[in-house]
Amino acid sequence: MSNPIQNSNPEVVDAIVDEVISRLTLKLKPGYENNESVLAETKTANPPSSSNRSVIAKKEINISAKVVTLESLRGRLNENCTVVVLPTAIVTPAVKDELNNRHIELIFGSPTLVPARNPEADLVIARLENHFVATDWLKSMGNTRVICGRDFSEIARNLCGEDVTFQKAICFAAQPFVAVATLNRFQPLRAAFARSKNDVAEIMSTLDANLMVLDVTQNRPEQKKLIEFFTEGIQ
Repeated sequence: MSNPIQNSNPEVVDAIVDEVISRLTLKLKPGYENNESVLAETKTANPPSSSNRSVIAKKEINISAKVVTLESLRGRLNENCTVVVLPTAIVTPAVKDELNNRHIELIFGSPTLVPARNPEADLVIARLENHFVATDWLKSMGNTRVICGRDFSEIARNLCGEDVTFQKAICFAAQPFVAVATLNRFQPLRAAFARSKNDVAEIMSTLDANLMVLDVTQNRPEQKKLIEFFTEGIQ
């Protein structure tokens, strides 16, 4: 008999793991004394009146992730919103419970409701939200777009989002090996760390890398040479 976990989509497995961690985190909060989700506490705290819901236009929160977890919605929900996901999105049970408890409508949107794809940037740059990296010095290489995340897993999900297109991307990291290990868990990302032109040549020829991780401590002239070598031939 085949192992269902081994045959599962890695992206779905990662989402399930994230969901389990979210639930365990909730159970560790003070005051959690039974099996009922802490999220249910918000069900009757400030119930919106039917008159308010009919008068105030609800804001649409568009989620382009293929797997929607509580982490996808963290800090984005309010009492006057609807959540629109892709028609083929997988929505975890915890997300459905949270939306039901807060009386928030979930819509599996048609393509017209999904955010339009942004024009492809000449250079996509990824970094952690709390780790500012100046990018003005890269503008000479063309149109740049910066993708951020609270951790490297979120960066990967954002890079794989429906509104991001790129042939090759650069990620600046203070812990490049951690970044590479995490980013490579997500398809179709193929990340590799490089500090020299020889490294770049190797990851291009043997790994066909589309995401080069650079150490933020390396000086800019060296970084720029590596980026130019990595992206040469990209139109």
